[in-house]
Parts: sequence; C-alpha cells; structure tokens
Amino acid sequence: GIATQLQVEKALQSEGKRRGTDVEIANASDEEKEKLVGRTEFLEKVWEYKEEQGGAITSQLRSLGASADWTRERFTMDPALSVGVTEAFNR
Repeated sequence: GIATQLQVEKALQSEGKRRGTDVEIANASDEEKEKLVGRTEFLEKVWEYKEEQGGAITSQLRSLGASADWTRERFTMDPALSVGVTEAFNR
C-alpha cells in the first residue's frame, strides 16, 4: 500500500503534478488545477501501477524462497479488504 502510493506520487511528480485534497482543488486557479490530481484520478493511477508492477514484489519473495500461503495474497485497495482498512484507519 504505502510503497505503491509513494511510487505513484513519484510518477505524478515526474509529470509535474501532485496529489491534492478536495479543498485545494476547489480553491485552486485553473492553472493550479492542471497540476493537482484528485482522489478519483489518484486511485485510478494506483490501480494502473498495481496492474503493471503488482507481481514484482511477490515474484521477488518467491525467488528468495518465502513460503507464504500465496492464495491469500491481497492488495490494500481490493474492494473487500479496503473496507476493513478504512474502518481500521477511522478508529
């Protein structure tokens, strides 16, 4: 989760953009808005990154001999899991 977030933020930065809050975007000038990415667009980019790079870490762990129950592997933003993650962060 956090590693993916950081990678997506680095990619945005290389495009001259950054993540912005709803309040920032609402109060930004048109020029500033072009440089800000809202939650929906950010999540789309996270899923794109996951599709492109998601298997790299698992592959590395497997090649190192990690013995996990790979059938239970999950991504933080998986719909069923993200409900629990959101609940835990809101406590």
